[in-house]
Amino acid sequence: MIKVYKLRIYFQDVNIEKFNINCGIRKFIYNLFIIKNKTNYENGEKFLGYMEFEKWLNHEFLLDNPEYKWIKNASQKNLKDGMRCAEIAFKRFFKTKEGYPNYKRKRDNVSFYFVNDNHIKVERHRIKIPIFGWLRIYEYGYLPKNCKILSGNLVKEANNFYICLRVEIKETEIDNFVKSTDGVGVDLGLKEFAVVSDGRVFENINKTSTKIKKLEKKIKHLNKELSRRLGKKKSKKEREKKFRRDESYKKQYKKLSKEEKKKLKKESMYSFDNKRFIKKEIANKKTISKNALKTIAFLQKTYYKLTRIRTEYVRSVVNSLVKLNPKFITVENLNIKGLVKNYKLAKSILNSKWGYFKEFLEYQCKKKNIELIKANTFYPSSKTCSRCGCKKKSLKLSERTYVCFHCGNEIDRDLNASLNLKYLGLTGEFTPNILIR
Repeated sequence: MIKVYKLRIYFQDVNIEKFNINCGIRKFIYNLFIIKNKTNYENGEKFLGYMEFEKWLNHEFLLDNPEYKWIKNASQKNLKDGMRCAEIAFKRFFKTKEGYPNYKRKRDNVSFYFVNDNHIKVERHRIKIPIFGWLRIYEYGYLPKNCKILSGNLVKEANNFYICLRVEIKETEIDNFVKSTDGVGVDLGLKEFAVVSDGRVFENINKTSTKIKKLEKKIKHLNKELSRRLGKKKSKKEREKKFRRDESYKKQYKKLSKEEKKKLKKESMYSFDNKRFIKKEIANKKTISKNALKTIAFLQKTYYKLTRIRTEYVRSVVNSLVKLNPKFITVENLNIKGLVKNYKLAKSILNSKWGYFKEFLEYQCKKKNIELIKANTFYPSSKTCSRCGCKKKSLKLSERTYVCFHCGNEIDRDLNASLNLKYLGLTGEFTPNILIR
């Protein structure tokens, strides 16, 4: 079994110049991989994998372009991982058509990849990594003893450095827990984060905690400050002047010939697409001030704090469910991408982190040999009665208590759904629909 351990490292120990050089060259090669395959497709040539691309880079590109010899300054394994990641992005595009792979930008975070070639050494309070040497660790005794380290990444997150190590653990070291309860049904929601079939309720931390509310207010304040320092906000007079200039330019543009229009598209800062007036943003037109960079750093820290609070809460909920050692756990297989399209609920759904809840629950269930059952997206868990199986045709979100017309059962809506999910895990079938109204 392969497990990942994340360790925080002292910021002072990391050589930032080496880190920036390796990450910058990795971004360049990632973008070059996309450009090369794009040109091959246009010319009717074959797609290059990362192994073939590496041969082309060493034998053709660097020989023809000696200006790019600085590529050799970075570690080869880090560059190979960048090529492999670009190939994976293309494969996803070909199979599922998620989206064409985007180019890496300067602001995008990229990690430094390394492999264990008998150079990694772990001690009580420090770890040795190729190129960077010895780095001190905040946590002691977190890694298991006599474990085999396969590979890792050095990551920068909001002015904090972390090492993510992939470790191989023997199956004998994994504990086989005795199952104590029959099973559990869990219903996710927005009013309460999760309602369990045994009656436990986990509150939505985004609505209750004062810390999150303070951080969200701070983010709003910092975003306003950043927009002011970057000069995005303009007065009414400046907007009126700009509008008049644009109107006068449109009238002059209509009188020009086709050849003159093509020249203007290349030379001028304006371009016309589908008879719409679009202003181009000139690169490096305005340098960012030091105060703006400070606000960006503060924003990164606040966002990082907020995400850490939410992720840790989700992990605590999953751990409390797994501690019961049930035979199975049933959860709804929600279509999160479809739900996010509702602009009124999109923000609250993304902040609740249902996707991370599913991923971490799957990981913990595999670790402790618990069966995870995913109910169908169209399974009517909230519309059916948990006592008699009567099904309602329509149920509004405002109706928080479920009232059955057949047996007179009055129960909380989310608790009713969790009980139906537990029934599905026990029988493997839908609840019997006795009556439909």
